[in-house]
Amino acid sequence: MQPVVAIVIARGGSKRVPRKNVKNFCGHPLVAWSIVQAINSRTVDRVVLSTDDDEIEEIGWRYGAEVIRRPNWPDADLVAANRPLLHAIEVLEADIGLDWTMATLLPTSPMRKPDDIDRAVKHWHNTGGQVSAMHRNRETFIYRDKGGIVAEAILTDKYKRHFSLASGVVTVNHPRWYQWFTHQLPSDHDEDLDSMVLESRDAPNNQIYYIEVEAWQVPETDTFTEFDLCALIMEHYILDGRGMEVYYDYK
Repeated sequence: MQPVVAIVIARGGSKRVPRKNVKNFCGHPLVAWSIVQAINSRTVDRVVLSTDDDEIEEIGWRYGAEVIRRPNWPDADLVAANRPLLHAIEVLEADIGLDWTMATLLPTSPMRKPDDIDRAVKHWHNTGGQVSAMHRNRETFIYRDKGGIVAEAILTDKYKRHFSLASGVVTVNHPRWYQWFTHQLPSDHDEDLDSMVLESRDAPNNQIYYIEVEAWQVPETDTFTEFDLCALIMEHYILDGRGMEVYYDYK
């Protein structure tokens, strides 16, 4: 069975919450949670942190990750996750080739249950296709902007038949597939990718395997309010006063 490498990407120059990845979250730096969760997953063989920042690098080593130091790109404020992930894949390819399984964790989505990563990796081994975390929408109402003040209803459903992607929680795929997929994209800048509208029903290979997570696991630490809210949710639903021991005890 191919080894599983968990990759955590974290940069130092966050804007909405400055120095977010080193900010105290439930008693530890935010980025440390993703590292510890991956290290204590039973299916993960290596945990790699990709960063451009000295303090984040030190945290990575301290909490047990291998560290890949990536360039401090001039357009780092605009770059999406795919560029640092591709850089990490290239570094790892020079070391171990590409015959491994990639589990991607974003530190901005720290509210993982102890077995979430393992559930995704096991599902990957059973299916052979990309696996992402998703949460079930209780109700789904989507409207298309028709211009001016007019919107057109295109999807109405109240029976929990639709999901929203929570890819920051965990995504598992093969590095070769990820290289191929990202090279199909028109850009590696967030603003360009955010402006894309893809009619997925008509797209090739639009199926995705999933593990289902709770709706409360999906909020991200992208603003000061969300950062504090996520810490409260994490403590209430997962940690319950035990801190990181929850993850060490799981393994």
